[in-house]
Amino acid sequence: MALQYYLSGWQIKSKNLMAWGILANLFAILEHVNYYNKQLMIDKKSDLIYLIRNKKLKTASLAKDIMEGKF
Repeated sequence: MALQYYLSGWQIKSKNLMAWGILANLFAILEHVNYYNKQLMIDKKSDLIYLIRNKKLKTASLAKDIMEGKF
């Protein structure tokens, strides 16, 4: 929010609010997918090797725990 105010000259502009709202919702959707479906983040070398070898994203750890009933 502070970044939005800074970029808009410390004024509230309604057209900027819509763009930031859409951006926040897209980020929330990606986070949901990352936690509950597929691991979108590749932060280790082993993740990159898995992606190259299998040509698909890993199943998220939380998704595995939920499927196994370990939550």
